Amino acid sequence: MVNNQNGRKSEKSQQNKRTGGVLRIGANTPFSFTGHNMTPFGGIFALRSLTDRLGLEKLLQERLTITRRTVVSAAQYVLSTVNLLYIGYERLAHVQYVQDDPFFKRVVGLDVVPQQSGFWRFFNKSLQTVNELELQEVIFEMRDRVWAAAGVGLSRIHIDTDTTVETVYGDQQKACVGYNPAHRGKKSYQPVISAIAETGEFVCGRQRGGETISGADIAAHLQQVFSRLPSCVMEVISRTDSGFYCKESVEKHEEHGIHYIAAVKKFAPIQREITQVAWSAAKGTDGVAEFYYQPGGWKHAYRFVVARYRKEDKDIQTDMFEDTRYKYRVFVTDLKWTARAIVAEYDGRAQIENLIEEGKNQVAMAKVPGKRFTTNALFLQLVILAFNLNKWLQLIGRDEDVPFHWEEIRTSRFKHLYVAGKLIEHGHGLFIRFAADYPYKEYLSRLLERMRSIVFDRGAVQCVIGRSLIPGST
Repeated sequence: MVNNQNGRKSEKSQQNKRTGGVLRIGANTPFSFTGHNMTPFGGIFALRSLTDRLGLEKLLQERLTITRRTVVSAAQYVLSTVNLLYIGYERLAHVQYVQDDPFFKRVVGLDVVPQQSGFWRFFNKSLQTVNELELQEVIFEMRDRVWAAAGVGLSRIHIDTDTTVETVYGDQQKACVGYNPAHRGKKSYQPVISAIAETGEFVCGRQRGGETISGADIAAHLQQVFSRLPSCVMEVISRTDSGFYCKESVEKHEEHGIHYIAAVKKFAPIQREITQVAWSAAKGTDGVAEFYYQPGGWKHAYRFVVARYRKEDKDIQTDMFEDTRYKYRVFVTDLKWTARAIVAEYDGRAQIENLIEEGKNQVAMAKVPGKRFTTNALFLQLVILAFNLNKWLQLIGRDEDVPFHWEEIRTSRFKHLYVAGKLIEHGHGLFIRFAADYPYKEYLSRLLERMRSIVFDRGAVQCVIGRSLIPGST
């Protein structure tokens, strides 16, 4: 009997070897709900390691001014919202899907995660206008700590600035009908965003009403950006579109010693200047030229660079101020480079469009959660923080031997967040177990080991990477 049974087992094992040993799942496969402390978001452990080592929760406790008393602290509400956005949920109502997740509760340090109504009371009653500036300061401080830990050390950076449109579908404060080409005639907000091209992170963002941005708003935003640049940066090139072409913008750049390349609106005086320039050949264009011109109210004449491109037959127009043969791109700049180099340098600004689209489509930047403008402005700051956390994790976990290229947060979620994990509790504390066949274990191990070696030394963060960041193409 024993020999026969062994023979049958041997025959079955040989059959499994012949078929590859794969046990297929079918409709009759047994199942049960007896697993404990399991999560599909095992990669959130890396995010918790980052915020823990760099002291985000303590920073929020120190910086946020909250007068209303709550059972759950303001820092825990903020961390819960940021983690919710990082995971991929875009509404406060979605907190119900992670309330019982063992990893989520331990990451935010709560035995019981508040209901949706608790989050709404926090946003609508606890947070005030002053908290927007405080959250921006938290983002600035976290960026400085990450750069120090990751050995970024860039001496030259590009800052790209743009506005975007958030269509609203209710009676939101300060929403109005303005520039909204996708939904003409609908009310919207128009936040302004600045990003660092080399790292792909947002420097600063401000929520605005739906009206066209004014020179005073531009100057206020640029003041925030330029006054809190990383200390290692020695040279900055700022690139803006024609919506930022104004005297206030140029003066703010000059005040802080920032180089600039700004697209120019082709008003009639600019058109007249274009007809008088001498063209020279340049690769990628049908000619480049330059001229000096002093717009009305500006301090002196500035350098303008223009590039032309031959129109196709379908693009030919006969407008009063349009050339029927060429279309033109005009820039104002303080750089002394060749005209062709100025045009090529400005072309790198196109990636901020991709960054803003990533924020809108993958991190809830396009979502307007409430009617109160202050609530929506503060929600945008948490979106920016969640967006930057993805870039900061990549900076610390980067391969130091190759140029740095970031991944979109959607890709990072698929590769490094949606990782099956099991939380094991024993007498000595907690232990996290991931799958043995996880394909990116080398990256995750390197990232976690680097973050565990981060220490504060007299208020400064020590670098945990041997080689400085090598920037990719911008």
